Amino acid sequence: MGLSKPSKQLFDLVRKKWVEATPEEIIRQQLIEKMLGELGYPLSLLSVEKELSLLPHLILTERDAIPKRRADVIVYAKGIHPDHALFPLLMIECKALPLTPKFASQVVGYNTVVQAPFLTLANGEQVLTGHFDQEAGHYQFDPGLPDYASLLKAASYKLMCSDSICCP
Repeated sequence: MGLSKPSKQLFDLVRKKWVEATPEEIIRQQLIEKMLGELGYPLSLLSVEKELSLLPHLILTERDAIPKRRADVIVYAKGIHPDHALFPLLMIECKALPLTPKFASQVVGYNTVVQAPFLTLANGEQVLTGHFDQEAGHYQFDPGLPDYASLLKAASYKLMCSDSICCP
């Protein structure tokens, strides 16, 4: 993570520009560095601070039906949705505060529009990744952030199961 001395800025590899080093931005950039360097997330499939109305799979959705919000980080995948060549695999919300149920509700609420199979909440001390548990009827969050290949495999499995293909 590059920090320039005079203006306290960070270089965002995804947006390819210098951004202000706010507490939330520092968390976001540290997480992105880990995603790219250790967890195998492809840089070309990440977007940062993207308006929900500009997500490719929502292009035909009436603009009034989409909240005027931005997603901190969206990770896309190819081939995980039958109707969209590129679809959100993971949506990440970064906070500079302790993670609370309120923040989990916020990211779950955004996801009613985004429809990513996985959600992550992150702050400087904690990373939680969740998915909708069909049996329990709610989102289940667990510590950590899986690598890209694991999420992709799990999303493909979820897609097969939702298409009524027999899954063990």
